Amino acid sequence: MSGHEVLVFDLKGDYAHFRKVYTTSSQLTYGVPPRTTLAGLIAGILGLERNSYYQLFSRENSRLSLSIMKPIRKCIINQNLLKTKDETLGLINLSTKPPRRIERIQVPFEMVKDPWYRVYLYLRDEGIFERLEEYLKNHQSVYTPCLGISELLADFQYVGRQGAVQEKGEGEINSVIRKGAAVIQIEAGKKYVRERMPGFFSKGRVPKYLDILYEPDGKTIKVTEAEYFSIGDRNIVFF
Repeated sequence: MSGHEVLVFDLKGDYAHFRKVYTTSSQLTYGVPPRTTLAGLIAGILGLERNSYYQLFSRENSRLSLSIMKPIRKCIINQNLLKTKDETLGLINLSTKPPRRIERIQVPFEMVKDPWYRVYLYLRDEGIFERLEEYLKNHQSVYTPCLGISELLADFQYVGRQGAVQEKGEGEINSVIRKGAAVIQIEAGKKYVRERMPGFFSKGRVPKYLDILYEPDGKTIKVTEAEYFSIGDRNIVFF
């Protein structure tokens, strides 16, 4: 896709929670949004119907990448949740009588505090690409974007439309890196986080997973034997 143009926009918020798929009682979060989360957020901005956009964001028809613009800091916030059983179920089941008492449970949620990510997107579908650019420029969306869960609203800001130039070999990468895309050169004073997260949905919403690596303070990652793209003043690995 060298020579193609990429949409660049920022995502910010007060908090983010991207639940790790293997957690149950402990609500832990990824440090960055999974690819499937980004695809869903973009589809929501465009107003695309649920389950209708998987092919649009398939590996063959799209490229996504993400830079960490502000160091990732996590905190724990307790959430008061309703038990979805017994009498409390009457709150969401209109065919039953209101409950005489409401059962609650307090669950600690791990959150990313003050997240700021920069998203890089290429879509093969030029019509939707152009339509998304207009929405981003005008700060419009059909559905309200959120950072993982509906209570955590996301703000987005259009950065620009930039060309992507393919590079090979050594480089300093400004984005997350998928497993197998490069040989990582470990440097003193930097942190390296590896996470396995949903990358693509196949039919039946069965996820295909990606292993990614990132520097949580947003510092560059030195690589060799890499295939990456130069976009503006940043070097990006798509996933």
